[in-house]
Amino acid sequence: MQRLLFALCLFFSLPFLASAQTYSLDGVQSKVVIDVRTPEEFATGHVEGAINIPYDTIKPNLPALAKIGKDENILLYCRSGRRSAIAMQTMSELGYRKLQNGGGIDSLASRLRVCKGASCPVRCCWWA
Repeated sequence: MQRLLFALCLFFSLPFLASAQTYSLDGVQSKVVIDVRTPEEFATGHVEGAINIPYDTIKPNLPALAKIGKDENILLYCRSGRRSAIAMQTMSELGYRKLQNGGGIDSLASRLRVCKGASCPVRCCWWA
């Protein structure tokens, strides 16, 4: 059941990669935002446009990662920052070079900005 739920979340979140907003965290702009929590946690609320790839499912040849360039800025977050740190390490080992740990979702709320053009003055739209 958990695999089916994960597959459904992944299927429905992949289109966001093509139309993702640009976000800024601590001056670094990212179009790819990955929530590394479980599908159940993701379903309770997440950053709008984020894709859900649980940290313990990140591995070589994962279809969701195949659509993300290894030189793209990627923002990862979880509940506290621990799982996103583990995901960063795993993705780094897979060759991703521009990774940023957003930490926990609650603390991320006050720091994440939605970019409009060249500037990022607006706080993020929360809890999609």
